[in-house]
Amino acid sequence: MEVNKILENVSVRQKELERLSEQIDGDLGSTWRELQVVAGGEDNGLTALLSALIQSCPLPVWVKNDEGRMIYQNDAYIEQYGGYIGGFDSDHYDKQTSKTFDENDTKVRETRVTLFCTEALHNPRTNNNLLLQVVKWPIVLGNEIHVCVAGVGFFKLTD
Repeated sequence: MEVNKILENVSVRQKELERLSEQIDGDLGSTWRELQVVAGGEDNGLTALLSALIQSCPLPVWVKNDEGRMIYQNDAYIEQYGGYIGGFDSDHYDKQTSKTFDENDTKVRETRVTLFCTEALHNPRTNNNLLLQVVKWPIVLGNEIHVCVAGVGFFKLTD
């Protein structure tokens, strides 16, 4: 089943997701439908719990779709690096940083294996250069047709 069909069939079940979707500018409502597909399953409160857990995590957490477009960033990510939901890394970071991110994301999508790596970036928000320990893992949607990449930056090696 195509992701678009899945997204059309997904209904907004969580009040928290509704609240968060209102915070997103423009026409990015499909972003939250994609995240609901990731959470999936019957509504037993687990989706709301996981959403709250990820949103309140003090570490930056993000999800990119199979095209590399940013579809989710938690508050810690937005606070540390600025938000660019709906865009690509190249829209937010310098050429070398976005190239490295894309290369690592591609490895994860193609191999479908979790990647622990070190990524250098120039933070456009603070104008600092950082070296981060990052873990990226695949999220498979739609009978393995679409592979999203999720990530967590968990340790700053430099400021």
